[in-house]
Amino acid sequence: MVLEKIRGHLADAVAKGETLEDFGRKVEIDVGPGTFLSPSHMENVFRTGTHSAYAAGMDKVLEHPMMAHLFPYRRYTAIHDDRVRAEHLALETHGIGGGPIYRSDDPTWTKFRPPWSWNCRCGIIPISIDEAARQGIQEAIT
Repeated sequence: MVLEKIRGHLADAVAKGETLEDFGRKVEIDVGPGTFLSPSHMENVFRTGTHSAYAAGMDKVLEHPMMAHLFPYRRYTAIHDDRVRAEHLALETHGIGGGPIYRSDDPTWTKFRPPWSWNCRCGIIPISIDEAARQGIQEAIT
């Protein structure tokens, strides 16, 4: 199947730290010239796939009890350019106190963990209790 070949090349690109160009070249060779993926679609598949793999790895690290204790908050970050979608920007204003910081166990992450849609370029930054306190999160101030 063509889609299985593309998934395989994407997994290989993630594992080897390859670039979009490397991924595209391998897909072209395996699927054939003039693949059904336009350059923008190829970038979308690559960006979403690699971002998803990165996010899964970060989640795995942050699930460790020691890391969960050290970083009990997450900052949601959107890319502020002309391609960002309004609903992605909005998540920077729905966290604790109307800001971008959420508790790590907030149910928001179940549905809106970046990347939460195709070509989502948003991200999260783990936040310590001390950093949350410096950012004005009252529950973190001791």
